[in-house]
Formats: sequence, structure tokens, C-alpha cells
Amino acid sequence: MYKRRKKVIKEAINKRLEEICLDFLKFNQDAFFMTSRKFVENTDKTLGSEIESLPVIISSKPLEELVVPSCYSLKKSNDLTTWCDSDPLIKMMYSKVNFTSGNVNGKEIKNLYMDIEKEDEYKKIAFKSF
Repeated sequence: MYKRRKKVIKEAINKRLEEICLDFLKFNQDAFFMTSRKFVENTDKTLGSEIESLPVIISSKPLEELVVPSCYSLKKSNDLTTWCDSDPLIKMMYSKVNFTSGNVNGKEIKNLYMDIEKEDEYKKIAFKSF
């Protein structure tokens, strides 16, 4: 049985990760962020349970250049915590991302393809861009 693509993506989106990205976008408007959670894939190609590990946010801007909102703290281990707690919320990573245009049915579409510099490291991670 097939699931609609929207349902699969909705299951993969985490509102907490989305809110963190939106907080970062307020201060880093020249960057974009990709969120990642890892899921077990069922034999019928649907998403299963989430793997127990820290979610990842990948930044298109180097981490040392990011303006971190005051409610968060970015540790040297690239763990993001709240300002008053040392338990990591997520892991932050940086990757250079290149966009290229492409043609679909004779129409030129800008930024159709996304090339992640460290793609091998992130190959098994599902992304949602902001």
C-alpha cells in the first residue's frame, strides 16, 4: 500500500526543529537550514519509528559565522542547548550547498538541483529545507 508523499513528509517534520530554524532565520537571513531526523524504513517503503539519536540541523553558513539567538547556546561540540541547560537539543552541522538550474519540459527552473558538499555523510538523512 502506498502513502501519499505529503503524509510521509508530514511525519518527518518536527515542529521543534522547525521553530529552531525559524529562530535562526530571524538573525541569519542570508543562510538557510535543513533539518534531519532518522527513521527506520519499513519494507513497504513507509517511515517506521524514529531512531533514537540527536536530530541534525545543517546550516549553509559556517557555524562560527552564525548569529545564535540569545535563548540558545552553541557548544564547541556543535551541540545546541538552551541558555540555561546543558542537555543538547540538536546537533548543528555546516555544509556548503550549491544550487544549479535545470530544464523541465522546456522551461528553465532556477535552483532546481541542490548539491550538498558533504553528501556522503548525509546520504541516509532525510532533509527538509527552510
